[in-house]
Amino acid sequence: MITIATRYSLDEALVLRSYLEGSGIPAFIPDEFMAQNAWTTITAIGGIRIQVPPEHEEAVRELIASANASASDAVSPVHCPYCDSTSVTPNDLSKRMALFSIIIFSLPLPFGRDNYICKSCGKKFKKPKA
Repeated sequence: MITIATRYSLDEALVLRSYLEGSGIPAFIPDEFMAQNAWTTITAIGGIRIQVPPEHEEAVRELIASANASASDAVSPVHCPYCDSTSVTPNDLSKRMALFSIIIFSLPLPFGRDNYICKSCGKKFKKPKA
């Protein structure tokens, strides 16, 4: 068996194994039991390995490359509605305020979810709904 990928989350490893098996390629996770029962040691053992038989290595690499390419095409950057720039950052102040409300009130209060700040024009805006 050849290790084709390493993941640090059992969920990600299981999804990749299911994707490969759905494509007709047998896949095996030798660290599955360790990840389920001693999940704190995943980093120490170098992650969760996904393995395939050697004769499927090239096909698997092509499948993973095509899946990564299609996933990156599906993600579109957030555009500023004022200057159409893609140079935007999430507004961390709202996250800090929500954390503060959890600490003080033991209750998370929704402070402006999906708020962004444009680095080009400096304006604040909410992420438009898709």
